[in-house]
Amino acid sequence: MTDTYHTKIPLSLEDSAACETPDDDHVSVLHDMEKFMGTDILVGHDITDYVYPQLSTVYDRLLHHPLTLPYIDTLSITHYIFPNWTDYSFTAMLHNLDIDTVSPMSDYHRALYVFYAFEYLRRHMYDN
Repeated sequence: MTDTYHTKIPLSLEDSAACETPDDDHVSVLHDMEKFMGTDILVGHDITDYVYPQLSTVYDRLLHHPLTLPYIDTLSITHYIFPNWTDYSFTAMLHNLDIDTVSPMSDYHRALYVFYAFEYLRRHMYDN
């Protein structure tokens, strides 16, 4: 799994200069990403308060339309399913769910680990 878009899209509001004067590369990458995602559900950890609002801002500034993808936030789900955890960070969630992150792709902020966590949480919700 390759992170094609991460380095090319200004997701941080601190990168506002890129959003105020977008170049063709930023807009092109966003169009490609939008086409790739289609109408799928965006899944992430802390997506409600961080990623989705920032990505929506980038969409508004560069594509001149809102981000309308539905999304699922694994942070919200873990708070609901495991109310007694003391730490809900992404790293703690992976540890608590016993998801092995010792691999060549051990960067915690990769989609594969979000998928593993979401799949575990989904199964837990429907099996209990």
